[in-house]
Amino acid sequence: MLTPETCAQNLTRRILGGAGTLSLLPLDIDATVSIAVAAHGFDHHGQMIIACHVDDVACLTDGRVRLDGIKKALELSTDITIASLHAVAEVEWQAGWYAAQDLVEEPTPFLRFGIVTLDHAHLHWPCGASLVRMAELHEGNAQHTTERIDEFAAREVLDGVGKRRLATLHEEVMAGVTDGLVLSDRTQPMCPHWNGQVWVADVNECGFMLIAAGADRMSVTMVGFASPAESLVNFESAVKALAR
Repeated sequence: MLTPETCAQNLTRRILGGAGTLSLLPLDIDATVSIAVAAHGFDHHGQMIIACHVDDVACLTDGRVRLDGIKKALELSTDITIASLHAVAEVEWQAGWYAAQDLVEEPTPFLRFGIVTLDHAHLHWPCGASLVRMAELHEGNAQHTTERIDEFAAREVLDGVGKRRLATLHEEVMAGVTDGLVLSDRTQPMCPHWNGQVWVADVNECGFMLIAAGADRMSVTMVGFASPAESLVNFESAVKALAR
């Protein structure tokens, strides 16, 4: 069932699983230094693995870090941040690359790998702030989200629907005619050239997120599927069913 809680869990899982950008701050050494994470994701055991450039983390020891994640909308014409994630975690740096075999295909001397352990994360997204516990991400289907749908391929599927139909779907969710969630609806000053624009913010196996701008209002909806799309083919079929 599509709920704000399941959407927050899904988004958190994918940000930590590699769909977003990530940086870390070594709290026990220098909490003012932000270090970019070159790659990150979950291995087949469900452990979170990060890879950083050796020169950036050569002096770091095992310990506490603050993780900061960002997820951008799937739009090239407009820079939209749809979510940010923050968490305090423990990093255990690895001597070799063995632990990161699910992250990189072959050893490299330019990266240092670490296993990240955290209890929960704070997600800031259109619904506000949500506390998401890691235990929730490893239950049910949420843990396999990143393997199912290629976000950019799914974005191309939505391109075939057309902006006008996407705008109609957004309005139908706002009116309660089509299944989905109204994540945000607020009055705020808008640039005149954004009036009437609709952007694809996010996609996953449960549906897709749309942002619509009016003369003085911005709203965000999640258009839901009748059942989860287990593959890109299923995603395309679900979108076509909605677009009829």
